[in-house]
Amino acid sequence: MLLNETIDIQNRVARYCKSGIEEDIPGVTKNRLHNYRRLIYNIVDDTMSTAFPITKEWLSRDEWDMLVSDFLANHSAQTPQVWKLPSEFYSYVKNNNYANRFKKEALNDLLFIEWIEIEVHTTPDISVPEYKADGDLLSDKLILNPHFRLIQLTYPVHNHHAGEASKNRGNWYLLIYRNQETNAVHFMQLSQLYVFIIEQLTDNPMSVSDLIPLINTAFGIDDEATLLANLKPFIESLAAKTVILGYSNK
Repeated sequence: MLLNETIDIQNRVARYCKSGIEEDIPGVTKNRLHNYRRLIYNIVDDTMSTAFPITKEWLSRDEWDMLVSDFLANHSAQTPQVWKLPSEFYSYVKNNNYANRFKKEALNDLLFIEWIEIEVHTTPDISVPEYKADGDLLSDKLILNPHFRLIQLTYPVHNHHAGEASKNRGNWYLLIYRNQETNAVHFMQLSQLYVFIIEQLTDNPMSVSDLIPLINTAFGIDDEATLLANLKPFIESLAAKTVILGYSNK
């Protein structure tokens, strides 16, 4: 069991490594202590630079250094897994309103989408029910690839430079998914109707025939022929991208 004095020394070293503010630490050689601070800072900086390369390129050097320094000094990490730390970095930047401080409105969305790409890529495999590759689009229930996220953005940072995206405030819906065959992560912009469809398929495997009355109720679309004409290529594109894996055996 550690002595209280030892615990106190460890805490002081940790505080210095986080903040860079020197304090009296018994038994420590002052001209060497800065090396520990430098190592910790570089680990955090490298982790965030890898996670958020587009954000780092967009921000000035001073802005980026401020984010990393403030995060290290003021945030108490909740995860022991380094790959998850960028999620806390994103939350810290958002909650402390750096987007307004830097006058870069799209900052939160850009960090968010870069983090979600990591999350979708790194999340452990999720098991799926047995399915068949061929089936009837109208009557057979569709099985989704579970490795995806539906998100809503305020700025279209997925297809615009962040500076340009800041001029296009609106409601932007995205499907971010992991290709079942290649494990690569892709983005797909969706309408509200297509978001609704994927949400329904997530809750319960169902067929296009099952979806039509739900769509009619939610969107007031009662032209079934036109609706089917639009749904068919959308469902086929989801299958081609492995967002839909196949058809239920049940």
